[in-house]
Amino acid sequence: MELLYPSGLVIALSLVGYNALLTGFFVLFKRRDRLGFNYLVSSLFTFGWALGLSFLYNNEANPAFSRPWGVFSQVCFFAMPLAWFYFVLVYMKKEREYAKALGAVALAAAAFLALSATPWFILQFRSADVLLNVPLPGPAYKALSVLFFTVLVYAFWIFYEFWKQEKSPLKRSDSKTLFLAQLYGFSLAALSLLPAYGVNLPQYHFFLMPLWQFFLAYAMVRHHLLDFESLEKEMHRDKLASLSTLSAGMHHELKNPLTTIKIFAEYLPQKYDDPEFRKTFQEVVPAEVRRVNDLLSQLLNFSKPREPELRPVKLMALVGETLDFLKPVIEKSGVEIRGARQEDPEVPADRDQMKQVFLNLILNALQAMPEGGRLEVSGDWNAKGQFAVAISDTGAGIDPVQLKRIFDPFFTTKAKGTGLGLSIVQQILSAHGADIQVTSQPGRGTRCQISFKNIKR
Repeated sequence: MELLYPSGLVIALSLVGYNALLTGFFVLFKRRDRLGFNYLVSSLFTFGWALGLSFLYNNEANPAFSRPWGVFSQVCFFAMPLAWFYFVLVYMKKEREYAKALGAVALAAAAFLALSATPWFILQFRSADVLLNVPLPGPAYKALSVLFFTVLVYAFWIFYEFWKQEKSPLKRSDSKTLFLAQLYGFSLAALSLLPAYGVNLPQYHFFLMPLWQFFLAYAMVRHHLLDFESLEKEMHRDKLASLSTLSAGMHHELKNPLTTIKIFAEYLPQKYDDPEFRKTFQEVVPAEVRRVNDLLSQLLNFSKPREPELRPVKLMALVGETLDFLKPVIEKSGVEIRGARQEDPEVPADRDQMKQVFLNLILNALQAMPEGGRLEVSGDWNAKGQFAVAISDTGAGIDPVQLKRIFDPFFTTKAKGTGLGLSIVQQILSAHGADIQVTSQPGRGTRCQISFKNIKR
C-alpha cells in the first residue's frame, strides 16, 4: 500500500508540475504576447508548488532537504491565485478596470510572503496520517489562506460573468473550457491545505490532479485552447472565400437573364409591330424576371435566415406530407417510394423550415434519378441515441471531389441549379441544433442523414 500512498503522491505531483511547465511554454511559444507570458507565470507557480510538495511528501527524503522545498511549495501555492487573477484580467482585457483591486491583493500577499522564512509563516513541520512533513501554520500562513480563497473566488466569479456575456462563440467556448479546467484544478489543489489545519484525511485527490494539466494540454492541442484568435482568422478567411464565391455566383446567375432582358429591350422599339416578337417577349422576359426574383429570394434566405419558431413537430409525418405534395412529380419520374422503420417522436422544430429542408433533399434525390429508381425514407435512432431522418436514393451519386463542396454557396452540378439549396438546408439544420451527413457512391446513389443532437432516446 505504501508504494501507492504516500509514495505515489511524488509521481502524481511531479506529473502535475512538469505538465504545467510544458503547457506554459507551449502557450507562450504559440502566442508570444502578454497573455501567453502571464499564462507561463501562472504555470511556473503551479510547477513550483507541485514540485516542492513532491519533495516535502517524500518520506524517504532527508528533512533538511525536503522542508525548505516545503516552504518554497507553500509560497508558490499562495501565489497561484494571484497569478490566475492577473491572467484572467489580461484575458478579459480589464487590467486597468481592476488595477486597484489587483494592487491591493498583491501588496497584501507580498507583505505576508516576506515572512516566509520566519515562524510567522510556518511554525514547524509535523507528521499527519502517513505524511511525515506537514506544515503547522503561523499567523502569516493563516492570513494567506484567507487571501487565497478570497482572490480565487473573486477571480472565478468575474471570469464566469465574462464567459456568460461573451458574444463571440469561439471565445465563449474557449472561456468555458478554461474556466471549468481551472476550477477543477484549483479545487483539488485547495484540499492540500486540510492537513495543515488538522484535517488528517488521506490526500488521494492528488492522484486526480494530473488530469487537470492533461486536459488543458489536450484542449490546447486538439481544440486550440487559448488560441481562439487563430481560429477567428481562419473563419474570416473562409468568409472572404465564401464572399468571393458568392460574388462570382451572383454575377454568373444574374448576368444571363439580365442579358436576355437587355437584348429584348433593345429590339422592342424596332420589332414592336412584329406579333411573333411580342409573343416571344411576353414569354421570355417575365420568365427571366421570375428567375432573377427567385434567385434573390434564395439569396436573402441564405444571407439572412430567420430564427426558427420551434413547436413540437412529428418529422416523419412532415416527410409524408412533403411526399404527398410531390406526388405528381414522383409519379412522372417513375420513382418507387419505400419507407424503412418509422419512429416518429415529437421534435421541437420550425414546421415551415423543416418542410423546406425535406422538399429540397427529396427534389435533389428525384432529380438524381431521371430514369426512375428507388427513394427510401426512414426515421430511427442512430448509434449515439439521437433521432435521425434518412433520405436515400439509387441515383447517379456524387463524385468524391464534388461531395466536399455540396454545401458551398453557388456550387452545383445541375444545368439550371443556383447552388444555394443545400447551403440553406445546412443553415436551417444548424439553427435547429441538427447535423446533416451526406454519403454517396457514384453510380449507386446518395444518402442524406439528419441527426438531431438534442433529441435522444
